[in-house]
Amino acid sequence: MMMRDPKELLDRQLSGVNWTQGDRRAVLCTIGKEKPVMKKQVVTLLAAVMMLVLLMGVAVAATRLWGVQDFADRFGEPLPTVPVQEAIPQSGGDGSEMTVAATSSVWDGETVRMTLHCQPKAENLLLMEACLQLDMPVRNLDRDLPEGGTIADWIAQAGFTDVLGVAIEPMLNGAYMPYRVAWHLEEDGSYTLYYEFDGVADGPLDVRFQCVTWGWDAARESFCDDARNEVFDLHCTLTPPEAP
Repeated sequence: MMMRDPKELLDRQLSGVNWTQGDRRAVLCTIGKEKPVMKKQVVTLLAAVMMLVLLMGVAVAATRLWGVQDFADRFGEPLPTVPVQEAIPQSGGDGSEMTVAATSSVWDGETVRMTLHCQPKAENLLLMEACLQLDMPVRNLDRDLPEGGTIADWIAQAGFTDVLGVAIEPMLNGAYMPYRVAWHLEEDGSYTLYYEFDGVADGPLDVRFQCVTWGWDAARESFCDDARNEVFDLHCTLTPPEAP
């Protein structure tokens, strides 16, 4: 069977798909261009799991940070009747060009839902999924952006002067699990990531997010500028819901 062109896969409308870790392995960040090997211990593992992030029902907003309730409203899937946790014990998440923080979670004893906010430290810096390319249709960046034009066109019109490729991969109690992921783009160049894990019954739960960044290499047309490559972690602890 003929393999689809990775760029063709990325250019398709991505909004109605739930990607798992296995799905993400199907599309490499290189988009057909070999990326130099990074000399960090975690890179071999990250290269195997850093794939396409689902852009599900995203919208641009400038009012407040989104949480699990906002994504549930977008999906049309009510949250379980357990409290939303916003004061999440966490450490790390501080990189040289961006910060990452866990902002909300819901755990009903079976499914974990949580959100992360990724905030650039510099003005006019846009954070975006490292598997994307600037010549792709703009709606690969955000489904609710107007049709027509490329990501590069929209970046120039929106006033951003720099972009940073981001990949964030979660581990639960030291293991990778299939998950659903979506994001919501903010006008300031930040975005909120939503993660959902099924079949999680035991706790407390240690969640480790491996956060990786790259700069844009115009000559190679991909996020492979190692001068801006950084790897850092965000650690969170979730507790199971109280017994009724």
